[in-house]
Amino acid sequence: MGTASLQDDTKLERVEGTPDAAIQRDLDRLEHWTERNHMKFNKRKYQYILGAKWLESGTWGSHSESEWDPPYISLTERDLEVLVNTRLSMSQQCAHVAKKTSSRLGCISKSTDNMLRKEILPLCSALVRPNLQSWLQFWTPQYRTVTDLLEQVHARDTDMIKGLECLSYEQRLRKLGLFNLEKRKLRRILS
Repeated sequence: MGTASLQDDTKLERVEGTPDAAIQRDLDRLEHWTERNHMKFNKRKYQYILGAKWLESGTWGSHSESEWDPPYISLTERDLEVLVNTRLSMSQQCAHVAKKTSSRLGCISKSTDNMLRKEILPLCSALVRPNLQSWLQFWTPQYRTVTDLLEQVHARDTDMIKGLECLSYEQRLRKLGLFNLEKRKLRRILS
């Protein structure tokens, strides 16, 4: 154990050697923890984490090649139901959310014959809007072109209501007492 002094505080720290050794130790501890708790350890993600190191050196850490498959290198990874690529961009997640909510809207429109407000609004509030609102936490100006997809899905959501088809998106929102997604983000209104 070594000591490091940060201003007035003294902190104990382990001397790990190299950062790769520390990462390997943490991953090994995680694997042992999952075995103790009878959980399935995702070796593909384990390999993905160290995949860049494998590509650089051509070896796979301290493990022999017979012990592991070659690492799975992917441009995107899904963790906690969020898609993130190697540049930490969430644009693929936004496109995935738009596709998912659009398919739910299709199911709603096919399953209901009479598209009255009292029938459509509860269905959309329960099945469609939560997906759109889950994206609001990642809403930034750099994703403007991608988030326009979500606005289009939301516009389609309000366009399904009988009697409002001829109105513009903004007029439909006003009539229904709703806000567009950007205003919801700004006002933190998640109805």
